[in-house]
Amino acid sequence: MVFEPAHDFLAVIPIVEETTPGGIIVPKTVEGTICIGDVKAAGPGRVEYGCIVQTTVRRNMKIVYPAGKYPEVTDTDGTKYILVRETQILGRFPD
Repeated sequence: MVFEPAHDFLAVIPIVEETTPGGIIVPKTVEGTICIGDVKAAGPGRVEYGCIVQTTVRRNMKIVYPAGKYPEVTDTDGTKYILVRETQILGRFPD
């Protein structure tokens, strides 16, 4: 990956479908107002009162974020990412 997000942005690959423990595939369109994604890169953090507050989300974490329009960027190898601010995420899954 060549792309590095700035500030508190996260480069996320949305997970299009999930499989339930019973093996049923749940498409992303059924989920509704929340989405799940895989973080591939995180910015250094946001600036508050002249100090950098580091991001707490790290690479390869799965996060939950609200559905909506997010800026998209394409890496040099053709991989598409969306940019989500760390303050927009609703939660994360444990490692």
